[in-house]
Amino acid sequence: MIYEYNRVLLQLKNAIKLANSKYTQERGMAVILFDNIIELQIRQQIDNLFMRDRIDWIDHSRKFNSKIRNSTNRYHEKLLKLAKREKIISEADYNLLKIGHEIRNGVYHNGSNDPIKIDFSIQIFFDFINRIFFDWGNAYGFEMIGRMPDDTINFGHEHTKGSRLDNKLYYKNALVHLLSEFESKNTPAVLAQKILKSQIKRASILFSEIQEASKRFNFYYVIWYWNSHLLSRLDNFVIHNRRPKNLNSLLLIYGFLRVHRDELEDIDDIKTRRRLGDKKLAGFKSNNKGKYPHTVDFQLIDKQVKRLTSTSPSIIFQSFYRIEKQLSPLLQDLEEGIQDFEAYESAQRE
Repeated sequence: MIYEYNRVLLQLKNAIKLANSKYTQERGMAVILFDNIIELQIRQQIDNLFMRDRIDWIDHSRKFNSKIRNSTNRYHEKLLKLAKREKIISEADYNLLKIGHEIRNGVYHNGSNDPIKIDFSIQIFFDFINRIFFDWGNAYGFEMIGRMPDDTINFGHEHTKGSRLDNKLYYKNALVHLLSEFESKNTPAVLAQKILKSQIKRASILFSEIQEASKRFNFYYVIWYWNSHLLSRLDNFVIHNRRPKNLNSLLLIYGFLRVHRDELEDIDDIKTRRRLGDKKLAGFKSNNKGKYPHTVDFQLIDKQVKRLTSTSPSIIFQSFYRIEKQLSPLLQDLEEGIQDFEAYESAQRE
């Protein structure tokens, strides 16, 4: 057990050291380490479930089949979903760990270097570890079958070694000490407000840019230029020189494309693809009664953001998730529209 305790503690020590750095790049490395240490411990909890889920003379069926087992080994999202379903983590923590993991992916895969988002994800991970890892520090949580014995490490705390009980005390004392080393640069409330205010500002700018662009170009031409391979209905807009009635008409299409683009682009035959695209677009409009489903009241959102003043990290994170969930689809659709317009305008100049 000491081996696994030490692995957790050593990784946590380095994550906190990097999190305390003045350099955003090193804090980004901390995000990767925090995310990994949490994933490994959730995976250990799941593996314990799998280990106890065996067929024997009494129980002739397994709760977790090979498909479930393989998918949780390969996909982080599947791992979190199963952990939530089995009540290893709460739904609130599931939502927050997803946000943290998305930020981690941006750092790890794309070299993203947004200091506010990086610091916010560190706060999410640190709060989770601070609340959960003490409970998980037991034989069923951290013990790894087949590990070699290991010595305790002096992390600057009082520690003893000997019995299994002493090992648990060693882990608890070391964890308390290491967590006390974290130097928070901003409160979760301040970081959440900065991120959400930035998103609100960005959405307002994009609204204005699309409105200005619509005065210069028929935006249906823009959408047709980049997406006619998905929707034959767009041909009629161009042939008859139809213009969007309002921003709602544009966002409806971009909202549809965000949901269905990958599915449609997987279809090789263009006629089949466009025919299915038209059918799905009609269904999308009908289901939403012709209205873009992600319109937000920015004044109301702004008031909600200003009320993010709680000293409880968990309350702040849950409120952040709720507000960000409202803003995210709209921002994605506006960004897609502006990117299409800028590429179209560039193509016309060439």
